Formats: sequence, C-alpha cells, structure tokens
Amino acid sequence: MPTDLDIIYIENLKTEAIIGIYDWEREQTQPLNFDVEMGVKIKNAADSDHIDDTVSYKEVADQIGELVTNSRVELLETLCENICAFLFEQHPLIETIQLKVGKPLAVEKADTVGLKLFRHRT
Repeated sequence: MPTDLDIIYIENLKTEAIIGIYDWEREQTQPLNFDVEMGVKIKNAADSDHIDDTVSYKEVADQIGELVTNSRVELLETLCENICAFLFEQHPLIETIQLKVGKPLAVEKADTVGLKLFRHRT
C-alpha cells in the first residue's frame, strides 16, 4: 500500500443476503459480515475538518448494506467485485479497498468462510 494513504475502516458490518448456489440459499437470507479498509489521503479533511473532504464510513456502510440486501448473485466473488466497483465509482477519494466477507452459515463445521480482496483504483 502506498505510504501516503491512510485507512478508513468498517469492522464486522453485519448484513443479510440471498446468496449461494444451493436451493436452500436461494430461499432465505443468511448473514454476511464485512470488514472494509479504504485507502484514502485524509490530509485535506484533517486541514478543513469537513466531511466532504473525506469518505464517510456511515455512507459506505449504508451503501454496502443496500447493495447486499438487493443483490441476488450466487457467488461471493461476484458480490465483492460489485461492491468494490461501486465504491470506486461513488467515492473518488478511495484509492484502495481491502474487503473481507464472512459467510458463517456456509460450512457447518467452520465458524465462517469467505473471501479477502484487495483492489486499487485503475
């Protein structure tokens, strides 16, 4: 990660989604938990003390929640790529995204399974 980027993060964002490849997964929502780290240069916000010069973690959390709730994709891979693309599109100050998603009901003998992605603005 570039050294001039700071991290705005959201930890253990709890959501519900219709997601999965099995019939039972298509019939009921199941929990998904997200950790999000966004690389942002915060110097302007620190100087101005104004929310418009940074990325609002509340807004990002709400947006991810809405995307997840409305999504009907089968794979976590697709959902995570969609979330990253949306965040880059909506928040030009975000330079990098590290996204971790856990799907705790997917494997009975595991606490959770999921994905970790790292994306950067192209």
